[in-house]
Amino acid sequence: MTLLKRAFILILLSFGLVIAFINLPAKVFRASPRGNATTSEAIIIMGFGFERNSMAEMIAGPSNQFLLDWALKTYPDIKLMFVQEAVWRVYCKSEQKDCWLGDVRLRRIDKHDDNLDLHTMDIAVCSLERMRMFGVSKALLIAHDMQLWRTQDSFERAKRKLCPSCEFAVAPVPDTPYPNKSEQWRNRYEWTYKLVDTLARLRYHPLIYRAILQTCPAPMPPGE
Repeated sequence: MTLLKRAFILILLSFGLVIAFINLPAKVFRASPRGNATTSEAIIIMGFGFERNSMAEMIAGPSNQFLLDWALKTYPDIKLMFVQEAVWRVYCKSEQKDCWLGDVRLRRIDKHDDNLDLHTMDIAVCSLERMRMFGVSKALLIAHDMQLWRTQDSFERAKRKLCPSCEFAVAPVPDTPYPNKSEQWRNRYEWTYKLVDTLARLRYHPLIYRAILQTCPAPMPPGE
């Protein structure tokens, strides 16, 4: 067999593996609900992509809109939510330091910076800092249904090092829409996120050592 034929077969096999991977059922990537939400003192909502309007201003996009609305409807008794900027923009203005939706108080997790791409582990560290600041030790994790497994894993790893006494429940998040106009290409479609999520999980696999940050890389200013 010639080298050219071998290369062609290798390309076909690789292409077939990618197609098979992309078509794996979404449930393979999802986290199972766990813990008791009724004991949670706060909700943590991870942002999933964001979009821009005609003025190039950040807008929440369908995923973040869905996650916040679902959390408000499903857990009306939890009155404190820590959210990322894209979730904040669903109902709160960028210049606000504090935001109330009825009797539910929203606080930002981290200081958003377009030039800083925080990973799930970074947000876990930032969230733990905010929890300590507000005297919270038990929280309910909410994220896009395809991001929830990695969210749970990152928070569990971070808490062992930074807050062993903290407890996290995982919400039964339903199918969540994708922000097809997201600024981040990785969030736009299920097939792209499957690939990104797998690589991200490998990044913090126990066999691949990667130090967990001691402090939030984008902390909120004092008083916010």
